[in-house]
Amino acid sequence: FALIGNSILGISGMNFSYWIMLFSLSCAANMMGLNISNTFNSAVTIYILIPILLIPQMVLSGAIFSFDKLNKFVSNRDNVPIVADVMASRWAFEALSVKQYRDNKFQKAFYEFEKNESQEDYLSVYWAPKLDEKFDELKNLMISAQPKNYIQPKIDHCKLVIKNEFISELKLYPQLNFDKDELKEAFEKFDSKSIEYLKNCVKIMKDFHSSKYNEINNQKDQILSKFNDTEEHIALYNSIKKEYFNESLADLVKNQKAKNKIIEYKSKFVQIKDPIFLDANIKDFPLNYRTHLYAPKKYFLGKLWDTFNFNLCVIWFTTLLMGLCLYFNVFKKILNSFENITIFDKI
Repeated sequence: FALIGNSILGISGMNFSYWIMLFSLSCAANMMGLNISNTFNSAVTIYILIPILLIPQMVLSGAIFSFDKLNKFVSNRDNVPIVADVMASRWAFEALSVKQYRDNKFQKAFYEFEKNESQEDYLSVYWAPKLDEKFDELKNLMISAQPKNYIQPKIDHCKLVIKNEFISELKLYPQLNFDKDELKEAFEKFDSKSIEYLKNCVKIMKDFHSSKYNEINNQKDQILSKFNDTEEHIALYNSIKKEYFNESLADLVKNQKAKNKIIEYKSKFVQIKDPIFLDANIKDFPLNYRTHLYAPKKYFLGKLWDTFNFNLCVIWFTTLLMGLCLYFNVFKKILNSFENITIFDKI
């Protein structure tokens, strides 16, 4: 299937990756089928259950619907929803999308440059202006004539967002050597003078990231110039790009269709653009694997893991878990326990 499918679709250099992922997914699907067969005696019941189990695998894979379109009670703007994490298809689809975009013969040469370039662009073009808007909102709230009990929670929320973003930024970029005592005093007071000081800090950050972006962009241009110095090199560059680069896939993993490139969620800013260039955040809890869709690396047990390998391990863990359930008749025993419960027992 992988050989024929990749040949028809023109996917080059990914045969083994597709084979191992589809093989692993088929093992998980077979184990799910064996559990269903072992649990229910009626063939009619099994036929009814199959689409009920398969449809969520398609809907919640991330390929058909964006997760932020789900009901707010199950969706999550900064992480893949838990309800999608129990779907093996979600892990396979993300792994293949990341692998094909990042590790193809054409993109591999530019990925790290584009990743750094994307992050600096996000911070200078979207993050810094968004933080400036938050300062303006705070200033307007502080001079508002609305009742204090109504306006104070909004003021506190603005202060919390600003503080969280400053802390996050300074953790990532310790070279932004602002005076800690002055920052601490500004966060404690949050008066007009403190706000102006913090806005000036944001301007310094913006200039810093703009400078970094230009530096990375120049390095990338120097590499590209080597491919454009002769007609032979230009032809080689174009042929490799044509064979390996998939524009639709690039739009998908970069979230190009997203209306908002940055949003505010749970008292912090969340990057929506270019998820393929955004590594998972370091978590306080080492078993917390959760991150956004198309993250190139996952954080788990205190380390960053390659997404393809991590997702492959998740699928096999699920397969082995279902194998244990099959061996010990877990689902059949659960079903039998429900069948033994009657209304008379409750009375």
